Amino acid sequence: MRRSRNQEWLLAAGVATGTIALFSGAVGLLRERSISSEVLLAIIATGIGVAFTLVATKSILTTRVIPTRIAIGGSHGVGKTIYANVVATRLAESDSDLLRFTPETLTAQHTYLVLKELRAHRFPSKTPTSNIDRYRGTVELLRQSPASRLLQGRIAIELELGDSAGELWDEIADTADLRSAPLIESSFFEYVGESSALLYFIPADTMKEDPEGVADQVDDLRSTLQILRSIDPERGGLLSKPVAVIVSKADLLEPQELQAVRNTLGSSVSDFDPAILDPRFRASIERLEHLTILLSRQVCAYRGFAISALSAAKVHSTVPDPLIRVEEPIEWVIREVLRS
Repeated sequence: MRRSRNQEWLLAAGVATGTIALFSGAVGLLRERSISSEVLLAIIATGIGVAFTLVATKSILTTRVIPTRIAIGGSHGVGKTIYANVVATRLAESDSDLLRFTPETLTAQHTYLVLKELRAHRFPSKTPTSNIDRYRGTVELLRQSPASRLLQGRIAIELELGDSAGELWDEIADTADLRSAPLIESSFFEYVGESSALLYFIPADTMKEDPEGVADQVDDLRSTLQILRSIDPERGGLLSKPVAVIVSKADLLEPQELQAVRNTLGSSVSDFDPAILDPRFRASIERLEHLTILLSRQVCAYRGFAISALSAAKVHSTVPDPLIRVEEPIEWVIREVLRS
């Protein structure tokens, strides 16, 4: 984006210089009385109009491409692979009023096969530690103001979702000394460090059954953020990339549990008595509260979501249940990327 803005400034400077030169030449002609003032003003107005028309036409016809890479993180079994396949499909089928997603051919073929297997209750194999599965496509903004279109041109986003093995994320969390850790030299670490945003998954079944497991995952994210902040010196020590915490498998939650999660993540606010929750789940909610405090202190932009990718894989995109709005975290990331 920075290069495009520099080009816009250069273009504006060129137009301004040309306008000044046109005006200076016209003043010279007027002083020599070789042309009437009325004709001269008409020439100046026409010249300026033509210049700005050329600039506006160039801007409107220009497409600004913004590469956006989103790392999908979390331990093994939290639902990262299912989410990546489902959200790529849902984005392509979505009735979103914000964006339209066109997947690359390989991504479209792969996600079609995975969704077909999911609907037959056959789950995808785990992501190997030696690989990062990439889901790619182009996002076109459907809502862009005329002023933005004039100044910035049409905005297109080259979107890439990166799904990697949970074991690698556990290894990042266990990395204490970056200088001696082999992970620092890996392509996986480079991928996460250069990503535009991070989606971090904590599964609902762990929240229901194992609050200490939730605490471990919160600690894992804390370690990951610490490493990412060390290689991202911008904004006074805050991590500049947006971070979304996603409570996955949210269809497993009881209504009161789901409301507690949404209240904690800030996605909704309602009167709620946590005493009615099971003690284990209440302890998990406390761990989640600690995480939101951590994010508010270490990250420039964060948000929480409760979704069910598996439910979204089995229903039509027009069903209004917020649990299956799996594309909402991607829409949020795109808004944050455009805002930065």
